[in-house]
Amino acid sequence: MPTAAALLALALLAQIALSIVAMLRAGAARVGAVRARRVRLADIALDTGAWPDDVRKMSNNMQNQFETPTLFYAVGLLALALGMADLAVAVLAWVFVGFRILHMAVHTGSNDVLPRFRMFAAGVACIAVMAVILTLRIVLGMAG
Repeated sequence: MPTAAALLALALLAQIALSIVAMLRAGAARVGAVRARRVRLADIALDTGAWPDDVRKMSNNMQNQFETPTLFYAVGLLALALGMADLAVAVLAWVFVGFRILHMAVHTGSNDVLPRFRMFAAGVACIAVMAVILTLRIVLGMAG
């Protein structure tokens, strides 16, 4: 059975892999649009607004993988560095990654804003609970 720290580290690596998938999908969509002559390079050199909507969805999702997940990386790495990576933190990390996968599926698929927001909010809640757990452990450890 892997340790909680290993499970947390694997969740961090899974999120990194998800970000790489988003980059590859966005890149493929961009190259495909240029090759199909759906956009001219001169039109997107300074402004991404000329990309077709399907390409912009992929690009927006890729950008999104470098926003909220940075907080996830920070909390996860802090838990590992402080030796506070227990099963609760590891499970929350995997739940976060699960919601990021669902968020990506909706964001790059139907792009229905309400379900997408709910998945985003659930992921943020996971990060918040992880941060509260670590904060309480640190503060209580300083008091004891």
